[in-house]
Amino acid sequence: MKVAIPLFGTRVSPHFSSSPEVLIAEVKGREILEVKRGLWEGMSSMERMQRLQAWKVEVVICGGIAQTCRSQLRARGIEVIYNQMGEAEEVLRQWVLSSKPKGGAKGVLGPKGDRIGAKVRRRKEDNSHGKIKGAFKGIWH
Repeated sequence: MKVAIPLFGTRVSPHFSSSPEVLIAEVKGREILEVKRGLWEGMSSMERMQRLQAWKVEVVICGGIAQTCRSQLRARGIEVIYNQMGEAEEVLRQWVLSSKPKGGAKGVLGPKGDRIGAKVRRRKEDNSHGKIKGAFKGIWH
């Protein structure tokens, strides 16, 4: 599954529509297989959503996002987890460790990585600890 995080430097962007870059991570179970960065500065929100769909992204983890964008992403089959902040890699690791094995997590993550508004059955921890196997592969379009 592919997970996208709009970026501002190395942090989760404060708002989906104002981020100059996006982090795209390939995730399998509780393992982060690959992480890339893409440029999308100057793109409209609609163009960003089209790009996410073209990249076959299944989950977007972001800071703020307009209700219309959330609805349109969900209509495209892309799950949205919003109101997140912090270093993007750490937010990604926390999501991977707390998410369901197939598909994204429902609801919004709280400040400690717990779900707000959704029931989650905790799984036994494994040895992967959300480690990123590959390094950043550079910037791509």
